[in-house]
Amino acid sequence: MLAQMVSALVGAARLLRVILAACTLGVVGPADVALGDENESADRPRQHAAIAAGTFHTCALGADGSVRCWGDDSVGQLGDGGPIPGPDASAPATTVALGQAARAITAGSSHTCALLADGSVRCWGFDSAGQLGDGAPNANTSMPSTAVVLGQATRAITAGNGHTCALLADGSVRCWGRDSSGQLGDGGPIPGTDANAPATAVALGQAARAIMAGGDFTCALLADGSVRCWGLDTLGQLGDGAPNANTSAPSVPVALGQAARAIAAGTNHTCALLADGIVRCWGSDNFGQLGDGGPIPGTDASTPSIAVALGPAAHAITGGGVFTCALLTDGSVRCWGVDSSGQLGDGGPIPGTNTSAPSTAVAFGQGARAITAGGLHVCALLVDGTLRCWGGDGDGQLGDGPPAANSSVPAAAVELPAFGSVDSADLSLTAQVSSASAAAEDAVTITLTLANAGVDPASTTVTVLLSERLTLVVSTPAQGTYSAATGLWNINPIAPAAATTLTLTAEAASPGSALTTAEVTDSSAQDPDSTPGNHDPGEDDRASAVVTVPCASACTTVDPCHPQACIEEECLARDLTGPARASCACQRPTPVPCAGTAPPSKVLAAVGKACSLLDAAAVKPPGPARIRKLLKAGRKWRAAGRLLSKRAAKRVLTPECVTALAADYTDAANRVSLVLQGEAALP
Repeated sequence: MLAQMVSALVGAARLLRVILAACTLGVVGPADVALGDENESADRPRQHAAIAAGTFHTCALGADGSVRCWGDDSVGQLGDGGPIPGPDASAPATTVALGQAARAITAGSSHTCALLADGSVRCWGFDSAGQLGDGAPNANTSMPSTAVVLGQATRAITAGNGHTCALLADGSVRCWGRDSSGQLGDGGPIPGTDANAPATAVALGQAARAIMAGGDFTCALLADGSVRCWGLDTLGQLGDGAPNANTSAPSVPVALGQAARAIAAGTNHTCALLADGIVRCWGSDNFGQLGDGGPIPGTDASTPSIAVALGPAAHAITGGGVFTCALLTDGSVRCWGVDSSGQLGDGGPIPGTNTSAPSTAVAFGQGARAITAGGLHVCALLVDGTLRCWGGDGDGQLGDGPPAANSSVPAAAVELPAFGSVDSADLSLTAQVSSASAAAEDAVTITLTLANAGVDPASTTVTVLLSERLTLVVSTPAQGTYSAATGLWNINPIAPAAATTLTLTAEAASPGSALTTAEVTDSSAQDPDSTPGNHDPGEDDRASAVVTVPCASACTTVDPCHPQACIEEECLARDLTGPARASCACQRPTPVPCAGTAPPSKVLAAVGKACSLLDAAAVKPPGPARIRKLLKAGRKWRAAGRLLSKRAAKRVLTPECVTALAADYTDAANRVSLVLQGEAALP
């Protein structure tokens, strides 16, 4: 009984410290890794793929998709499956049992979430307000809860003090957990009702590109580069320039003067990395965290302050409790704000001097690739793939092993020897087909085999692109899971010198060559051998299988983008979704007028315009102009379809031309819609 009472008292003391930290120093809203540029090189670090920091804990996502955490474990936030409260860990704890590879991680004040390979989200740790999102009665857990029910795949996640948000595949944002200040963004009353399942989608007016949670507020970076925030606004953290007032709906866009590339948030302040590489912040400035070079304490700001004087342009930003850090384009890291525990990393005494201007660059001896800030500490992922942290270490959150000691310089590299990953060169992918030739409607079997020749187990993801000429009947993975909707084969660890298979049974839907491809898309970049740095992203293995259905001889169909040419039906399909689509093996016959009455000029004009717009959009880089062209193309396809229907009703066109054109209009319009919804690749 005495032991139980002592354990309970220890847990209560830790919990009180978490609550006090949230009230005074603040919690990390920006627990996501601040990677900055969305077009970052695919050459990923060899040991760690991503990092995330909570108030007093840190987590790392291994290149093999596994997650391990260290630091405070008072409410199960390390995810090691142990008792609650658990002992603090100054080195990485047991791998979190997620069941599949993770793609991203985020850490809130005292809870952690992972975005998994299949697009689902699972969380663990503190659940006082439903922030784990599992729909069950609130209960702290040291194991991942059931997946959050979001209705579609997730693209990004972020966690705040007691709430969590997800950016979904269609660009919408949904949040769950504490709603004391409107931070869930559901448009309801304030205070709202805490939610243990996702609330209504936030009314942003357009798709979001990125999301970031502060202590009790949330911000979204939208498709047009604007930033809108909602939730707690007592200190101007929403940046709307209006009298500070909490709101459960997005405020007006922050007046940044140009498009933003990334956003970060601390407990009560927010920052934006702008298109030209400058950083501007707003909200609380009691410790200089806005970086405007002014006195300390400074003046809270409900609009962006002057640009932080960083020198080189910024590449990424992250917000701690009451401080901020920037990763610059030269690979250096500079911080500003409170320096109570050495979190500015300037090598000075502890406690240090708070500053409203960037401190001296952190001394790594090499460049950094990503940064994340916690309540009192910062971690950086370095160019060589190692992870080093500095600042507060009261709970072991620096990860350098005992004894725990605050540090104003980077501590020893975090050791994660058990991440068990392999070089993609060690993975070989092959494809076999039951028959290289099949008649229409025949069943064919494609077997994909992934072998691991490495010295460590391998967890990975294979992207399978099944030809549109084949209709999937059944899929049977010998190991892991396969999603027909996404084409992702998520594979549990394969032992060294072992292999696993995925069998796809499909029906040949139309004549022509059906090319099915597969590619290892998320294999580890960590070298398991004694030759560091020999990984090349180009080594990711690919395989393909071809099934050919012999061509018919009749010429019955019009080519929509060359309306005067009559071609074989199996050669009709246009490639609107990128590489690796099947190319038709049939020979194009000599162009002849379509049998019967030719399509009317209005139909031909509409089809020609739509094809031109799609072709133009295909060669331009992604952006608003491209989206507008695709929208316009979609409208043209639909207009042509309506004209076609009218003409068909009047028997102006032959049945063959009606069937072919109508099918193509519908297919093209649907594909454009999918592209715009983010469910298919751009041309």
